[in-house]
Amino acid sequence: MPAPSGRITDLEQPAVRVFTLGRFQVEVGGTPLRSGRKAQRRPLDLLKLLIAYRGEGVCSEQIAEDLWPDAEGDTALAALRTTISRLRKLIGADAVVSDIRGLSLNRRVCWVDALAFDRLPEQLKRGIQGSNDDQARMALEEALFLYRGTFLGGEGTLPQVLSARARLHSLFLRRLSELGECYEQTGQIERAMGLYQRGLEIDDAAEDLARKLMRCCRKVGRAAEGIAVYRRCQAALHARLGTESSPATQRVLQDLLVAPAFSAGHALLSIGVLPFYDVSPQRDYQRLADAIRETVISLLSALPQLSLITLGVPDMDDRCQLDSGSPWPEGKVRYLLRGHVLVSGRHLRAGIHLVDGRSGQPAWSEHLDCALIDVIKTHDEVAFRVAEGARGKANVRRRSATPA
Repeated sequence: MPAPSGRITDLEQPAVRVFTLGRFQVEVGGTPLRSGRKAQRRPLDLLKLLIAYRGEGVCSEQIAEDLWPDAEGDTALAALRTTISRLRKLIGADAVVSDIRGLSLNRRVCWVDALAFDRLPEQLKRGIQGSNDDQARMALEEALFLYRGTFLGGEGTLPQVLSARARLHSLFLRRLSELGECYEQTGQIERAMGLYQRGLEIDDAAEDLARKLMRCCRKVGRAAEGIAVYRRCQAALHARLGTESSPATQRVLQDLLVAPAFSAGHALLSIGVLPFYDVSPQRDYQRLADAIRETVISLLSALPQLSLITLGVPDMDDRCQLDSGSPWPEGKVRYLLRGHVLVSGRHLRAGIHLVDGRSGQPAWSEHLDCALIDVIKTHDEVAFRVAEGARGKANVRRRSATPA
């Protein structure tokens, strides 16, 4: 990958290039250093630490203490001098400077992606805050392009590296969010969506980006896509952080559920929700079936064009009529929604059926398969897929049907 232009790097053809975002690679004169050699480990540790300290004016004593915490002061400093010499042999004598300020990387010969990204000029920050400075926005896009992943991921756990990793990741999400907002303000919704999606590909638990992408989906009439974004973010938050989405994100979800694409211009439609059954051999998952049904009811009840009727357990004759395709005896509702769950080992299959309440004919049926790794996650996934499917199928059917 060629070095970015001088606006970001101040170097057209640097003698040394170091990539730390999403990978670790050092190139000298355009040739990558071969990794895995034991003799290079300590010099490269020093290089990583200098970068984590932002590359300039780092106190030698501090570096020595970080790299050799158990060594005596003089011993650690002697080891540091030897390591500096070895690093200069690896990447060039001019690349590492030692003066009264401390240790620094020579910016005239050494380009580092993390440092280029970290030091965005103030005019670029001003350029994305509502101005029409296209050049500033292009420069920021270029800087964001540098961020291919977390800083030195898998390359050690020194506190300084971990701190720099968190700081750079936060800066990336913040700058990406600001640029996306700028695109939204200028009517470039699709471009903003692409930017938010790229951020979520790097951090699928970035709830602020997910929320903004969900809002964009609503603006362009792609509510189902926005709901899918919510589900992925919710799963990531639960898996990685053990948390649920915030009330702000829940409010955006409700906006998607009542999006104009699903509500405008349609008459009131009635759906009766029957009990969901556990048909597993041991009948151990009726509570899960009940919980899925309750969540489906909550999601569908947010749609103002739907009239929901919660139906009790039908008697055996009525259940047989539903299964055989006969009409619901009293014709109370336009559609009936019923379902069941079947659990075998760690595998769950949910059967969902939307039935015409007048003719008794099936309107939609689907079987959903998923691994029962986490009951809460499985519950959420099945409930959202059922609600989306029932809403979409009933919405299509009712355009040519007489509302109940």
